[in-house]
Amino acid sequence: MSLQDKFNENKDIIFAEPEWSIGSIRWLWDDDWYDGPMRGMIEAHGKRYYAHCFDITWHEIKAQRIHYKFFCIYELVPKRLEYQEYWQELHSLIMDIRENTPGDTDVYGSFYMGRSAADYEPLDLESGRDGKVVGWFIEGK
Repeated sequence: MSLQDKFNENKDIIFAEPEWSIGSIRWLWDDDWYDGPMRGMIEAHGKRYYAHCFDITWHEIKAQRIHYKFFCIYELVPKRLEYQEYWQELHSLIMDIRENTPGDTDVYGSFYMGRSAADYEPLDLESGRDGKVVGWFIEGK
């Protein structure tokens, strides 16, 4: 069972923590996208946190379909925060080179994807090794 499935099964894991105002949150980068960020690094209250969408609800309002995303906020341990920032900086550097290089630039994207597949260690938020839940927020469209 995935961590997201556990959250959906027992929302008390997250809702025991305080709700954060969406106005206090700024997305720094995302690791996944579906009509907006699904997970990635945020900044709030002068610190960086990792946010992960754990639920989406859909509503019909005046013949318009609107969705709300529920995000869990993790405070990463310092070593993991540094690790995430390293991978983001590497990604940004390679994509900048790719965008500013004339001709066939797929080699740069292929390099990053290969390096990521070989070396990136996924977040382990379930065990608490990489961080802990400190809050949640709702983002609506």
